[in-house]
Formats: sequence, C-alpha cells, structure tokens
Amino acid sequence: MAQQSEQQWAGANALGMCAFAMITMILWIYFLGLVPKENTAILFAICFSGGIAQIIAGIIELRRGVGVRGNLLATMGCLFMLIPGLSFLMTVLKLGVPVPILGYVFMLLGTFMGIWGLGFLRAPRFVFCISPLGVIILFTIGFIDLGYHELKPLAAWTCFLAMLWALWMLAHSLGEFVGVRVPVGKPLAAPKVAAAASPVTALAMGAE
Repeated sequence: MAQQSEQQWAGANALGMCAFAMITMILWIYFLGLVPKENTAILFAICFSGGIAQIIAGIIELRRGVGVRGNLLATMGCLFMLIPGLSFLMTVLKLGVPVPILGYVFMLLGTFMGIWGLGFLRAPRFVFCISPLGVIILFTIGFIDLGYHELKPLAAWTCFLAMLWALWMLAHSLGEFVGVRVPVGKPLAAPKVAAAASPVTALAMGAE
C-alpha cells in the first residue's frame, strides 16, 4: 500500500520551472525599465503566486526524495519570490522601504546559489549552469538595491538568460513524462562508485 501511494507522486520540476521563468521574465523587463509605476502593485501578485508554486513544487520533489532540487525550489520560492513580492506590497502601501536591506538579502541568496553549485556537481552540465548564473543575477540585483543602478542592464540580460534556462528545463521536464528527450548534457562529476549509488541517492544529488 505504501509503495502504491509513493508511485502517485509525479515530478513537479515543470511547475517550479514555470514559476522561475515567469519571475525572471518580470525581472528582465523590470530592469529594462519597461514596467510602469502603475504596475508595481501587480508585481506582488506575480511574485506571490510564483513563490507559492515553487514552494509546492519543492515540497513535492522532497517527497519524492529529490533533495537538492526540492530544497532549492522551496528556498527560492520563499526567499527569492515571496520576500520581494511582499516588499513591493509594503512599498505600495507605504509601510516601509526595502532599500537597502533587500540588497543584502539578495547577496545572501547569491551566496546560497554559489554553495548550491556543490549539490549540482553531479547534475547534468546545463542544470549546473543555474548556480553561477544565479550568483551573478542575485549579487547584481543586490548591488542595484544598494545604489549601483548602472548594473541594471547586466541584471536584465542575465535574467533573460535565466528565463531561457527555465524554459529549456521546462521542456526537459515535460519531455520526461512523454518519452521525448530534451538534452541537458552529461554530469560534471560522476560518483566514484556508480554501481553503489541507489536511485534515491542519485535523485538526492540532483541527477535527472
């Protein structure tokens, strides 16, 4: 009975990638200056819904034993989406100003992404790319919030690259359900004793 219940949980990576693609698209056009001030309140709804989607996806992945990806989705949903979303809302309601504290938060998130690179070393190469790319994005946004506005073009176009990454990963995740192979490359580092690694261990290390 327990085994039957376990098999009912499908992968939720596609859900997380949809949310990530959405928030990076918003950041892309936001840093290009294409979002009018009248839309600021709407950013709260977008970040909030995306954050909830990523948290749910992360919990499902953790339930399936995918430790690295599940933790990353849940963490970024809480800290990369909900915190800025609530900050937008507080700014609109004139309850507080998120600068400069939010800049330091983004830098800490960038540090998290750098450390997460260790967890993705055994993941396919394309999957690993989100770690250094995320470091650049988050530290750049952090510096912008601290007053270095000349970095906005860098933030915009690195967010655009992250959006393309998420869309590719979305196609890869959905392709797994229907037997269509969307390549993501070979792992950067293979386990020393591949035969000894159980499927759950392989998933926990972020392997596809």
